[in-house]
Amino acid sequence: VADRAFNKDGKWHIIDFHGLPKKIMNIVSSQAMKIVTLERNTDPVVVIEGVLDLWGADYLPPPAQISSPSLKITLPGFLVKTPSGDILITRQSFDEGFRRVISELGVAILEF
Repeated sequence: VADRAFNKDGKWHIIDFHGLPKKIMNIVSSQAMKIVTLERNTDPVVVIEGVLDLWGADYLPPPAQISSPSLKITLPGFLVKTPSGDILITRQSFDEGFRRVISELGVAILEF
């Protein structure tokens, strides 16, 4: 029934793009599963935010603020904090030189 499902920390998380019937939603909820329903034509930014919330990610909503002692940049996108470094999730395309600067600040870029 689910469009996407994943297990995180022993708990199932479901992403539904079709609108499950209320009876199914109640069963899923009673099984202590987390679920988010997103319409297929939903703005990708809304989808990303829904998935980040479902996942329990540590993130800052757009615009993203990236800084170092000598530089402060505001970019379109979500800034996701992970144990291995920050990830900028953005619609924006960047040239290789700019990507290198952001990478040197410890931020990976994921374009959608």
